[in-house]
Amino acid sequence: MATDLAGDRELSASARRLVGRDSVITDLVGAAQTSKPPLTLVTGDTGIGRTAVLDEVRRRLDADGVRVLAVRVDEDDRRTPYGVLYQLLAELGGSAVRPDALASVRGLVAKLSLDADTRTPPEVAFQLATAICNAVRGHAPVVVVLDDAQYLDESTAALLEPMVRRLGLMRCSLIMGVRGGDVVGANKIDTATRQAALRNLRRDGLLKQVLLRPLTRAQSAALIRQEFSARPAGDLLDWLHGSSRGNPAALTAALEACRGAQLLRVVDRHVYRRPATELPALPESHPLVNAVRRIGSAAWPVARAMAILAPLGEHAPRLAAEVLEIDEASVRAALSELLAHRVLVRTGKGWRFRLPVVRAVLHSCLGPYERRQLSARAAQAVWDGEVVVNDRTYLPDLLAEAGRLVDPARSADELLPAAVEVMFTDGRHAIRWLRAVVDRVDTPEQRAVMQMAHASACAIHLRMREAVASARPVLEHLTEHLTPDMVQELQIVYVAALGYCGKAAELTRIVDREADLLSGDSPQETVARGYALALLGRWSDAYALIREQRARWSHADPVTANFGTLLEIGAGVVAGKTEHLFDFRARSDRPPEPSQSDQRQFETLRLEIDMLLLLGENHQVEELMSAQNVAIEQLHGPAQFLIHFARGDWPKAMEIARRSIAEGVFSANPASTVVMYHGAVDILGGTGWLGRARTLAESARGVHLNHLLDFTEACIHRGLGEDAEADAMLEQALTRAERSGQLLGTEELLVELTVRDVTQGRAESAARHLARLREMADELRSGRAEIACLQAQYHVHGDVGAAREAVRLARARAQPYEMAKLFTRLALSGADTQKLLTEAYELFGAMDALLWRAKLRQFMRAAHVPVPGRSQTTAENERLLAILVTEGMTNRQLAMIFGTSEKTIEGRLTRLFARIGYRSRVELAAAILTGEYPAEPSPPKVQSRARSRHSA
Repeated sequence: MATDLAGDRELSASARRLVGRDSVITDLVGAAQTSKPPLTLVTGDTGIGRTAVLDEVRRRLDADGVRVLAVRVDEDDRRTPYGVLYQLLAELGGSAVRPDALASVRGLVAKLSLDADTRTPPEVAFQLATAICNAVRGHAPVVVVLDDAQYLDESTAALLEPMVRRLGLMRCSLIMGVRGGDVVGANKIDTATRQAALRNLRRDGLLKQVLLRPLTRAQSAALIRQEFSARPAGDLLDWLHGSSRGNPAALTAALEACRGAQLLRVVDRHVYRRPATELPALPESHPLVNAVRRIGSAAWPVARAMAILAPLGEHAPRLAAEVLEIDEASVRAALSELLAHRVLVRTGKGWRFRLPVVRAVLHSCLGPYERRQLSARAAQAVWDGEVVVNDRTYLPDLLAEAGRLVDPARSADELLPAAVEVMFTDGRHAIRWLRAVVDRVDTPEQRAVMQMAHASACAIHLRMREAVASARPVLEHLTEHLTPDMVQELQIVYVAALGYCGKAAELTRIVDREADLLSGDSPQETVARGYALALLGRWSDAYALIREQRARWSHADPVTANFGTLLEIGAGVVAGKTEHLFDFRARSDRPPEPSQSDQRQFETLRLEIDMLLLLGENHQVEELMSAQNVAIEQLHGPAQFLIHFARGDWPKAMEIARRSIAEGVFSANPASTVVMYHGAVDILGGTGWLGRARTLAESARGVHLNHLLDFTEACIHRGLGEDAEADAMLEQALTRAERSGQLLGTEELLVELTVRDVTQGRAESAARHLARLREMADELRSGRAEIACLQAQYHVHGDVGAAREAVRLARARAQPYEMAKLFTRLALSGADTQKLLTEAYELFGAMDALLWRAKLRQFMRAAHVPVPGRSQTTAENERLLAILVTEGMTNRQLAMIFGTSEKTIEGRLTRLFARIGYRSRVELAAAILTGEYPAEPSPPKVQSRARSRHSA
């Protein structure tokens, strides 16, 4: 479900740059066909999409049967008098209308082009323009499209005004693409004479200027959606739109660079960037870079130097002159050129790059020594007090770049506290600065400690391959320079990073004591092996090991004892043994409120919260967070998901799930992550996205809690009416759970099997499941297990009191999805049918669970329970139908889901397409994927009322 984008199909640059340009193109085509006005200037900065717009205008005119002459003017055309004019006349010459007149004019133009004097007197320009128009008149209507017209030679440009004054009368028009912003009156087309002509034409209503503006944020989002058939995350959109300033070429270049560097991931048709990343460099051959090169040989090195020095403001020219070894006046002249060409803009007394993406590529164009030299000079200027910079990241970045061209000891002394300050908040900088410190220390003791810190920072920000690379040499050669607690922490980082990277063979070698790095028998290595077992999915073995060796690790250093306790609790919960969690919760010696400055203490609290969430004890979590003053944003992604999921806030939960998956939390916190996947699949299935649900479930499969994913897939089969497949998947899920010893979450699975067995008359099997649920309720001591046991007792023995108690407990727990499922199951078995079905229907509506609402409507009608809201029902059915069509459901499957006939489905589809204007399933699916059709609305306002009503 989470995919990298390095190999995806790329759209053409023209198609990308037409986003947001449709109205402009329509206006240009209309003006060209009516010759009102006869001249249109299309202007805009480099990369704004001017050429793409002109190409599309030409294509549409061709499709309408309008003759178009199109020429892309080249910079070399400046040196050939009348060269562009001759090209146009030659292209027009294929017509049989007045060929002699046209040939005569073409010959005259060829003769004039040989004249070295390119200045055309006004009277000659007038006569030549008249002759050309007379020869061309019979070919009308004609539209001439000139791109990059700023390169027109002076002789052709001199004919511009007299030609344009005749074009409108001939039903001909001219569209000129010109690089630059406000062209008319700004001397962007070379000469004052040419500017005067443009001003005259504008004054007389014969010229219209169309300025192509940067894309809005919404248009940038549309371009990204077009590129990846996925919706961009908000922070990704802000990052890319801000870096490109809405310039289409810069935006698509940034997307290509991110794709090449594998920085973007698509999860459930949403695209995210990987954490702790910066904008990658563009290739040096990119047009945005070439545009800077064309400014001139003097401006090119200054532009690259400013990629580092621009934040130094008015001091930048002097420092650039020193490093580049040229005079400051030349630097300032180059800066003026860069300003004129809109590469740089002024900010008070300083400069900044108009497009941050251009700064990034110019920085990459510097050679390694150039970067170090410029960074060293700038850092020294800050150290010496020559310059004051407010950006707290600028000096550490300079020091990291400068290497040993600056004082190593002093730079390490500044880099280390800067890195520690942002260790948990800014992974990109923390990792880079710590790496620089590692490169500057000299003693083995310093290297061991700094490299351990670097590995920890990499692990915190999920740069796990770097964490492995940094931890391995320390574990191989430098552990004698670390204290036992530091060794334990580094071992856990290393093992977790191996799990994240999928290095199962190396983890197995650690478990079997065959790995050189962790082959001993110390308490620290015992705990590390326990974590390796858990990451391999061998939770029962991890639990057995940690219990057997408890006397050793619990009396070791505090870090080892803490990690051992966490593993004992976590492995115990996954294996269905919760006494360690609840004993830990009941301890009287725990601190009343953990200090977040003590990260280990805070991580223990977060694990406690994670384990309670895995058991479904959300009310205890809410109480604990309130008592310990913990905000939901301080928890790991899976924990945040489970809280929002339990609250019934499904849109927020899904956004957290997608982002967590994109950031790669899977192996870092495997049990919680699989439970998050399980819930996310439930959400997608309940809202109708059955194909996406299956894809997500399959992507989560590995060695952890596969029975949960089997269970969710069984529910999808059941929703499609595939009962045999659902039953087989349920049996497979139970077998997996029992064989692996991973019993977490089997309560609902056993309830589903119990209901199935009762329905199919398998009394003995149903009784066995009930007995097992009673055992689990005693072992787990959780409300979810108790409700599951009570449900099974009602279904097996018809115990109405058990059903009522289950309802009471569920209301007290106030988890909307849990209540809706329970109420539906009990109601369909005859327990308080009308009341419970109505409440379940309202609860599913608050979560926008379209599929389950549609199913409940069928049950309610069959039970003669009134279905409220006829208009809302129609709207929901239409939205669900659109979603299921996008998911590729056949008419037979649609009929099964809606409980109707295939003929009725055909009628509904016909009405849907007629109302929304799409002609096929393919068009509808494309509209939903790009966000044009609102398939995923905000949750209804009834949600908060439903929650408060059922929480009493």
